[in-house]
Amino acid sequence: MRFPTRQGMTILSNLSFITIAGLNLAVFRGSDGRAHIVDAHCSNLKVNLALSGTVSGDYIQCVKDDWKFHGDTGKCSSVSKSDSGQLRGNTSKLAVHVHH
Repeated sequence: MRFPTRQGMTILSNLSFITIAGLNLAVFRGSDGRAHIVDAHCSNLKVNLALSGTVSGDYIQCVKDDWKFHGDTGKCSSVSKSDSGQLRGNTSKLAVHVHH
């Protein structure tokens, strides 16, 4: 499925990987229909979220550690049970590259 964006780029699926000016980015469309562009790598395990993550609502989730990041803020909203003792999961963020 193709999703047009304001800047002429097309998102080919619900989750795409792009590199612009040396930045690795995950691009996805949330449940509200808006495109989100965030750093591609999970701040915990450095997994490429665009290649092995999932989209749930307005969140991108790492399949390796289950950390979920909000597309608007980049803030980590949940950590897996095995990581529940690590408070940094609640303060971790992905850089957000587009604000709506």
